[in-house]
Amino acid sequence: STGATLTAGTHSVGGRSFIVHLPPITPAPVVISLHGNGGDGQSATDIKDGNPELAATHILIGPDGPENSWNIKAEASKLDDALYIGTTLVNHLATFSNVVPTFGLYGFSNGAALSNRILIENDDPRIAWAITDGSQLNTLQFRAGAFYVGGSDNAYTTPKAALTPRRVLQITGARDDTIPATGGPSVIPDGLGGVVNFVDWQVSANAYARAFGYTGGQASLSPNDANTAQASYLNGQVVAVNFKSGGHVLGAAKTRATVNAFLGSTPAGLPPPPNGPGPGP
Repeated sequence: STGATLTAGTHSVGGRSFIVHLPPITPAPVVISLHGNGGDGQSATDIKDGNPELAATHILIGPDGPENSWNIKAEASKLDDALYIGTTLVNHLATFSNVVPTFGLYGFSNGAALSNRILIENDDPRIAWAITDGSQLNTLQFRAGAFYVGGSDNAYTTPKAALTPRRVLQITGARDDTIPATGGPSVIPDGLGGVVNFVDWQVSANAYARAFGYTGGQASLSPNDANTAQASYLNGQVVAVNFKSGGHVLGAAKTRATVNAFLGSTPAGLPPPPNGPGPGP
């Protein structure tokens, strides 16, 4: 810590801007909210309205993606956004005296894809958890049982042998016609005349669990009712929830109870949440 205090409002680092919302009491841990394609940091921090419990216990950071996008494969951004968010921004925020240097990623659609990329490519243990809403793993990032690093050309040909264990909550919608929850082709261009393909939501969650030490098969779904299907691994370290009536991106208000239940529980072997057990729904 430099002794400086992070203040609410608009800031910048590395020539790029981000929005800060502070909870009533600091020091507090950080949620970096990553907007979807076409969004911005201000809209990403609207999770404070949909999930007031999260906003009351965490510093919310909403970075602006270049060209209102995050570089995964063929987006308008051609910068190394995984490095910027996972290293440049994290290192900068950690210098402030009112920041607990424990970070979570909360990504929506294109921002969820960036969260997945960071989970694979970044090994900073200060990034303790991630929530992805509207994008499970794609087949560039995970295929044939292996994870891949995108590289500067987004070729995704370099395998990643081991991932840093984190907590992961994956949220999908069964009626998503942008990125199908059951996997296969999306409507997202791959820049090569085709589209980006995705892994089935259950396979995606299982892949993270296996990367973090799980050795069994695909988890049974519980609950599996008219509203949701849920898979959980490693005592809740990896949780995947498929909302059966949900489309593309559920949003913080609809997933509030799910998110708060996830953040309020701590699997064995992982550190507890910085503010103790999380709030209920």
